[in-house]
Amino acid sequence: RDLDRLLALGHANGVELSMVTADECHRLEPAVPAVAGLLSPTTGIVSAHGLMDALVHEARRHGTILQPRAELVAIERRDRDYRLEIRTPDGIESLTSERVVNAAGLDSDTVAGLAGIDVAAAGYRVHWWKGSYFAVSGPKAKLLSRLVYPVPTHVSLGVHAVLGLDGRLRFGPDADHLPERVLDYRVDEAKLAGFGTAVRHLFPQIADEDLTPDIAGIRAKLQGPGEGFRDFVIAEEGARGLPGLVNLVGIDSPGLTSALAIAEEVDRLLAG
Repeated sequence: RDLDRLLALGHANGVELSMVTADECHRLEPAVPAVAGLLSPTTGIVSAHGLMDALVHEARRHGTILQPRAELVAIERRDRDYRLEIRTPDGIESLTSERVVNAAGLDSDTVAGLAGIDVAAAGYRVHWWKGSYFAVSGPKAKLLSRLVYPVPTHVSLGVHAVLGLDGRLRFGPDADHLPERVLDYRVDEAKLAGFGTAVRHLFPQIADEDLTPDIAGIRAKLQGPGEGFRDFVIAEEGARGLPGLVNLVGIDSPGLTSALAIAEEVDRLLAG
């Protein structure tokens, strides 16, 4: 069973999980018509922007220089360091560094290519997947007290219930492949009927008229349409003749949750 597999996978990764029966699910979340479920008592939510602001503050406190509105346009490996060319509003600037960490998200494969890596051969080609959300308004926004997920697919976690720190209830994301890699954060109102059907698998009480278009995001995934799941790439590239370069490629939505653990792994790779 899928839940048994997920339970075993969670335990293998040190996650506190337990299987719950239909009756237990109903006691915890009466609005959810589940036949069984997994309970994750340590799961929580944070403010993504608040977390990023805190990390920027901590980085600056340790001497980091943040250069906004700058585009990396070239990477040159030299004898003992890298020369980076950056386009800013003032023109092209350059800097040198013994170590480079590519955490460019949607364009992480482009940055890897700038370093001279054959992105296709390395399996670093990133696919953009857009995910839209619809929000619930009115009294039905109080139907649940925790995050609720369906059994995930190979592409995403599926349309699930997301609670904001402000108590706002959203459902999403879906998964639309963006082959042209165009930044498009519009939420198409024509998706309403499909969202309504997906939401009612979790919450039969919610009608289409309870849903309104809300937000969208774009995830950087390594798998394209019809392909199996591929995990994050976290790789120090010394074996490719690029010592001191760490590529973080295909870090999609769980990347924010695991950002601090990824940072510890990057530190370990650079220290080694």
